[in-house]
Amino acid sequence: MIDFGALFSQLISSFWWMIPLFALAALFKSPWFKGFIGEVVVNMAARLFLNKNDDHLIKNATIL
Repeated sequence: MIDFGALFSQLISSFWWMIPLFALAALFKSPWFKGFIGEVVVNMAARLFLNKNDDHLIKNATIL
């Protein structure tokens, strides 16, 4: 008979690093993370390149 418990524990000990890798890949592909990173990039670009005397940053605004 095959001892599936020993086989499973050997697979987990060999490939334990794949579980966090898949979790990070799922996080990076999620819409929440993409939106968060997009907001960070836009806010940093606005702080770096806009004139602070003339322009005012308004966050979470929708322009119609």
